[in-house]
Amino acid sequence: MEIPIQIEKKLRIGLFVDSFPAYSEAWLSTQIMDLKKRGHQLYIFPIIFNEKFAFNSDFIEENIDKSVQYIAIPKSKYQRIINAVSIVFNDVQHIMVYLKTLNILKYGMGAINLSKFYQAVPFIKYNNIIDVFHSHYGTNVTRWQFLCEIGLFTNIPLIVSFYGYDAFFYDNSYYENLFKSNCKLIVLSNFLKDKLISLGASKKNIIKIPLAVNPYYIQNIPIPNFEQKATITIITVGRLCEFKGHEFSLQSLKILKDRGIENWEYLIVGDGELRDKLENCANILGIGNKIHFLGKQDYKAIYSLYSQADIFILTGIVTDKGEQETQGVVILEAQAMMLPVIVSDTGGCSEGLINGESGFLIPQKRPELVAEKLKLLINNPDLRKTMGVKGRDFVIKKYDINILNDKLINLYTEVIQENGL
Repeated sequence: MEIPIQIEKKLRIGLFVDSFPAYSEAWLSTQIMDLKKRGHQLYIFPIIFNEKFAFNSDFIEENIDKSVQYIAIPKSKYQRIINAVSIVFNDVQHIMVYLKTLNILKYGMGAINLSKFYQAVPFIKYNNIIDVFHSHYGTNVTRWQFLCEIGLFTNIPLIVSFYGYDAFFYDNSYYENLFKSNCKLIVLSNFLKDKLISLGASKKNIIKIPLAVNPYYIQNIPIPNFEQKATITIITVGRLCEFKGHEFSLQSLKILKDRGIENWEYLIVGDGELRDKLENCANILGIGNKIHFLGKQDYKAIYSLYSQADIFILTGIVTDKGEQETQGVVILEAQAMMLPVIVSDTGGCSEGLINGESGFLIPQKRPELVAEKLKLLINNPDLRKTMGVKGRDFVIKKYDINILNDKLINLYTEVIQENGL
C-alpha cells in the first residue's frame, strides 16, 4: 500500500523583528530563508530596516527584500503631517484605526508626534491576511499589544521567541500579561526555559526550539587538515562584549606562551565596544603579534576562516548583571566545520556540545584550564580529528535547519488550528 505524501500547508507569517537584516543575527536570516524556500508567505516588520545589507545576492534570490514591510517616519514635522493626511485620504475604510493612534491620553507624545500613527501604517493592509504572528524577542510583544489596542489582528495567534537579554533585563511585571495569556513561548535552551519559568511563565506554554546552523556550513563539507602543522590556528567568533569573555581566551594563550608553546595564532572574528580594550590587553600580555582582530564578517567569510582553523574556543562568562550565552550558535558552526571546541560552562552552552567527545566544557574564568585543553589539542592531531568528526555528526543530527524549521512550522500550524483559523 502506497503511503500518501503529506504536503506542508503554505502559511502567511508575520514577523516582528528589531533591526533587519543584522550581522549579529545571521541565525534569523537562516530561519527566514528556509521558510521562504518552503513557499510560505512572509511579512517582516522591522523597527529598523538595514536596506544595504538586505540587497545581497541571497536575499534577492528569494525576494526577501520584498517581504519587508517598513515605512520610515519623516523627520520633518510638516512632511509627517502631509504624508499622514495622504495615507488616511487613500485608505478611508480604516479611518477609525488611524484615529485610535491619535489618543493623546493613552499614547502621549507618541500620538502628538504621529509616531504611533506611522507604527500602525505597515500593518493595516494585512489585518485580514496574516495567519500567525511570530515575535522575535519578548520586547517586541509591546508592538503586538499596541496593534490589538487599535483593533488590528485581535483574533490572530502570537508566538514569542526569547533569546537572552529579553529575559534577563526585565522583571516579572514586564511580561505579566504575556505570561497570563496562552501564548506559546519559544526558548533556545533548557537554561532559558528555567529563566522564563522563574519570571512567571507556565511550563506548558514553553517550547524548546534551538537556533539552527546556517545550512552553508552543513552542505559544504569541510576538508580539514588534521596533520600536525607548524602553526595551529585557534578561532573565536562573536561580538566583542563582556559576556563573551575574550579576555580569558587571551589570558589562556599567555599561559601557553609562558609554558613555551608558541606554535599558534589566534583569530578573533567580530566587533564591538571592547575591541580597543582587547587589543590593548593582547599587547600588554605580550601576545599582540599573534592575535588577529578581523572585525565583522559575513557567513561565507566566516566559513573560510573556520576552514583555516584547527581549534575553536569561547570563554564566556556570567556578568554582574547576569548576562550570559543562552545557546551559542557559533559553537555549533565550529563543530559543523569539524573543529574541536573549548567552551565555558555558562548559560545554555553545555547543550551545544558533547563534553569530552566533541569538545571540552570548562568552568568560567579558568584560563589555566583552557590552556591545558589547548595544549592537549595542539599536540594531538588525532584527537582533533576524532572530536571534529564527532562534533559534525552531532550538529547534523540535532541542529539542521530542516529539522528545526519542521518543528517551527508544526507549532505555527498548531496555534492556528487552536484559534479555529
